[in-house]
Amino acid sequence: NIRATRCELRDLLVATDSWKICSASAGVTNLRVDTHGGGQVAMQSGEINVGPIDIVGTATQVKIEELSLPSGFEITTSDEIVIPELVVRNVIVAISLLPSQPSPPPPAGDVRADGRQKLADYAFLDALSGHINVDLDVDVTVPVLGRRKATHAFRVPITDGTIDFHKLEANLSALEKAVLDFEVKDGQLILEKDLPLIPFDNTTLVSWDLDDDAQALANRSLVRLRTLMGYKIHTDGRKNNRGKTSDGGRGVVLHSIAAKSFDLKLGLTEPVVIDLGPLGRVHLGVGGRPGIVGLTLAGEARHRLEVPLHAAPPDQSSATVGVDEVNAKLEQLRIGSRSLAVGAIHLGAIESATLSLTGFVPDHIELKLTELVLHDFRLSR
Repeated sequence: NIRATRCELRDLLVATDSWKICSASAGVTNLRVDTHGGGQVAMQSGEINVGPIDIVGTATQVKIEELSLPSGFEITTSDEIVIPELVVRNVIVAISLLPSQPSPPPPAGDVRADGRQKLADYAFLDALSGHINVDLDVDVTVPVLGRRKATHAFRVPITDGTIDFHKLEANLSALEKAVLDFEVKDGQLILEKDLPLIPFDNTTLVSWDLDDDAQALANRSLVRLRTLMGYKIHTDGRKNNRGKTSDGGRGVVLHSIAAKSFDLKLGLTEPVVIDLGPLGRVHLGVGGRPGIVGLTLAGEARHRLEVPLHAAPPDQSSATVGVDEVNAKLEQLRIGSRSLAVGAIHLGAIESATLSLTGFVPDHIELKLTELVLHDFRLSR
């Protein structure tokens, strides 16, 4: 058994195959280590203060000015790690978002009948409000019309997780607006191609099933964001009397797309729960505090689809990210063979954050956090 009223560490270095953690100093009070039968070890401490800290991983770099555990920590004989409170201040994070290896296959039971992977329950989107504004430049070849370049000025307000699909349609450029229509038919919301002056040309491109609640909203030209996540793309097309699709057999070819001056601002108006199934649950909005306040994204992105690989430099662009605060709770979140629970998480303002993109794919982010506070942290087997 070990007892220490105070323990001071200088020039601390902890290294593994994939991580290196360095700190100029670390102070621990009232450290206690007890061994038990069967080689079991229990540890606990009083207040801990560490900093500054440098953490370097394969795709991550973190600089922390100050980290403290005001009430210390405990490691039980059942190998559970308990931290009543953890406070981190003034953090700079740089993360490479490009995967170093292919993603593992989804767990059994997480694949839908159509072959697409099941994702989280999207009911939390019902609490989302804000706006998405973007000028979208599209270069596309479409049946009948040929190659077409146009700018679509989307101004999309979001209220309690719903958007007005007819107003969205009105944001299309004049020609596309004349060809593409949203319709509500037979319990579905349908996006269809309907060429003017050509009878019986209606071709369904995308459809969404509507329950009774969604049908009532659709009658008012509204659709929930979570309804839109359940889309079905129609690729068969309606056949004409010559056995060809109504577009003459030619498909739609997208040459390039560019999002200019996009401006996104979102927040959650009420507490929500994101159910990840066997992976656990994430609560946004705890202790009377809102889940997400003032999430912003602004910048541009562009992508050319017809440029051969290595024929030209990839399209590089960037965006700025901001958030006023995030308040959350983690319930039995699975991390490998362990389970993580955090009673309350408070993320203070992001002072600055830059997201780098290749095409529309984020590849790197750098951000500065003012404060991160965790309460009742428990990591167990």
